[in-house]
Amino acid sequence: KRAASESTTAASSAASHADSVAALIGKASSSCAAAAAPAVGQLLHERHHYGSGSSIPSRRKSFEAEIVALIRAGGGRAVPFNELLPRHRTHYQLPEQLRLQDLGCKKLRTLVAALPALRLQPQRAGSHLPLVELTPAFAAPASA
Repeated sequence: KRAASESTTAASSAASHADSVAALIGKASSSCAAAAAPAVGQLLHERHHYGSGSSIPSRRKSFEAEIVALIRAGGGRAVPFNELLPRHRTHYQLPEQLRLQDLGCKKLRTLVAALPALRLQPQRAGSHLPLVELTPAFAAPASA
């Protein structure tokens, strides 16, 4: 009984997380013009990076929603690991690159592993760098 209760609680928690990220993605998508990056100052960025003023879990959730929106804007194709942060900066027209410390991590690989919407896949062309892709639950846009 206890294991069933724990798995139900875990499934409920995952569904709640997916719903809250989907809501953030909806906000992100609604402010984006078709095939164009949002203007500076729009979306989830009110500053150059995720600085003080919000908790690390809320900053991570915002970053996760932005990356999901970024990958979806690129047709859902996986992004090479080494290009993730530069593409994030370019797509959202940020004056400087994200500081991982603002999201409570020292390494990007650790951050990606901590976000339920993202996963690392080995690159197929013999490169040692993995690809960052959406997990199946986040691969298709949420219907509103």
